[in-house]
Amino acid sequence: MKHPLLRLFVIAAVLTVGLTRFALPATANENTESPYIFILDGEALFGYSDTVGPAPGDFSTSEKWLTSLAVKLNDRDQLIGAYNGNFQQSQIFIRQDEGNQSSNQILAHNLSAAVKKYIGDNLIFKPMFFYDTIFVKETADESLGDGLYDYTDLGGGFENTHLLITKDEKALEISYGLNVFWREYPNYQSLEALSSREPLEDKEKDFVGYKADLGLSTEWWFETTARLDGTALFKDFSDKLTVDANGIRKSDNRQDFYLEIDGTLIKPISEALSIGFTSGWKANYSNLDFYDTRNSLALTDDRFFENYYDYNAYDLSPTVTVKGPKFAAEAKPSTLQASYTFEKTFYSGRVAQSDAGLLLGDDQTDKSSKVAVQLTVPFAVQWSWMLSGSYEKQSSNQKFEQTFLYNYEVWSVLSGISFQS
Repeated sequence: MKHPLLRLFVIAAVLTVGLTRFALPATANENTESPYIFILDGEALFGYSDTVGPAPGDFSTSEKWLTSLAVKLNDRDQLIGAYNGNFQQSQIFIRQDEGNQSSNQILAHNLSAAVKKYIGDNLIFKPMFFYDTIFVKETADESLGDGLYDYTDLGGGFENTHLLITKDEKALEISYGLNVFWREYPNYQSLEALSSREPLEDKEKDFVGYKADLGLSTEWWFETTARLDGTALFKDFSDKLTVDANGIRKSDNRQDFYLEIDGTLIKPISEALSIGFTSGWKANYSNLDFYDTRNSLALTDDRFFENYYDYNAYDLSPTVTVKGPKFAAEAKPSTLQASYTFEKTFYSGRVAQSDAGLLLGDDQTDKSSKVAVQLTVPFAVQWSWMLSGSYEKQSSNQKFEQTFLYNYEVWSVLSGISFQS
């Protein structure tokens, strides 16, 4: 049994025991209303995906599932246990620090436990613990659980939510939280670690993360809903050492500071039509520079890139949602949603290279465009048929792609059903 799967089983058992301990049945003298709230959601889509180029496309699938049990401890407190996961088989490109890695299967599990506590009339306090495990399959002969970029997250924290009414009687929701987690890549080892008996950097991708979140949501003018979200993440790497301009490792470990801000507006135009617009900015600042040996013993061709892992990016995403007819009297209306997303990333310390690895003199700049359309047709109270399609193009002035990818096009068409309890 794989190490991540063993830990997943242990935590699942702990959650089950915890829920059983607190989920005592109501007695005859107590409120006869059930103290349990059970949620079960699922989605299974199947189809075809392909990349632009000579390589053939392949069967594609996207599956998601969620199960949650909430236990009412008293009038103001709930204990919540949840498990959700997803599996994707497609032409997938996963962003890493240095560039994109191609994959064809991803399996993700998430287990969480939280206490939802109402304090007063407008404050919700929710301490929580969570465990995530991600399996990434990169090659056809590789098994899920053996991937170089598999990772696990184990951590906990809290989230506070304030529900307020402003002077003009608009609802205002303010949420903020802090999480601390440990991310581990159980299968990852660099080439140097594999070739050395006592490597200086045995687990160079592992880190402890300190994450703070802030969210504001309110009703704005003319029935517009506005939301602003911010995230700050500090990564303290376990044994990845920084390097100087001569390629000599220094004594301090790598530390990254990541920031992200997103704003969303949703405006109903009519009962059947609504539009949305999301814009965001993200940035990463790292004390790690990059010394490129170019895989040769000679020092004359070595190159040093200061601030190699620093970047700034912005994205824009308009969305249109149209409600259609009902196909069952008790079901929700059908919906058609179309979106376009554009993202541009600037690397201040990374010089673009030609196909042969020659420096081109300009900083690396990546651009990504994605068009997505989804049709959802509920045919019963809890069941819906779904049809979705997407096309994404990633382009960059970085042309050196021996290890990582920067230029590709991929599209997919999927269809299936979803269930919501």
